[in-house]
Amino acid sequence: MLLSESIPDTLKLKMLKKMMQRIIRESERTRGDLGVDQEQYVYAKSDNNARELLEKIKLKYPEVHDMLIKELYKALKNGKIDSVDGILIYNVIVALNLDVKPDIKNKIY
Repeated sequence: MLLSESIPDTLKLKMLKKMMQRIIRESERTRGDLGVDQEQYVYAKSDNNARELLEKIKLKYPEVHDMLIKELYKALKNGKIDSVDGILIYNVIVALNLDVKPDIKNKIY
């Protein structure tokens, strides 16, 4: 948008001020997501079984782990899922045909 000479200076200043405020709001919004460590956020929303499987994926398949963390972060932020459990991560492992096995724990009640 060009500010022509026919527009009064006070109106030009108001328009510039509004544009600057909009730019600042947009930059703060995008910067807010960058400040969050996605991995820590996903791990905080995960149960113990999911954390265990994610760690095993991280050791064997670091590229897959990074991509999975990004996608889980998006899903959590958009409200598509509330938390990450071991069954969800196991289903992802099976779907991707990864060679990662959960620890078998016998629980006696």
